[in-house]
Amino acid sequence: MPDDPAPPKAPRESQDRIVTFRAPEEIATVVTVDPYELALIFAVQVDELIEKAGARFHIKEQLDRCAMAIAIAVARARHEPVAGDRRRSYRTARRLAVDCVTILDILHRRHSAFAEQLGPCQVVAATLVERLGVLAHA
Repeated sequence: MPDDPAPPKAPRESQDRIVTFRAPEEIATVVTVDPYELALIFAVQVDELIEKAGARFHIKEQLDRCAMAIAIAVARARHEPVAGDRRRSYRTARRLAVDCVTILDILHRRHSAFAEQLGPCQVVAATLVERLGVLAHA
């Protein structure tokens, strides 16, 4: 029997799917949304976390700067006409998201913020890392 051709794949950007990440003490499910919207959601969550966290100023400042820089890098990527420049901006945003995940882990280890404050931020940050990784290699 001849090989059946594989069905065509939809572009990655248009696929709606559910991504599950294991948060510290629970499993949280996030519906994949536009990366720019996700970056804005994350920036707001970080702002709320910073107001409540008992961490040192420089750690909170670094987290805030990284969160804002993610949104800026994603916005730049969306408006880049050249694919290589677009991927470079998404890689930059992904690196910043990894930095944020690391800072959130440090806050958790130092007991500088409660799990209920960190959990939503960690889920959105992990989703950003995954989505931006896909876009950086598209």
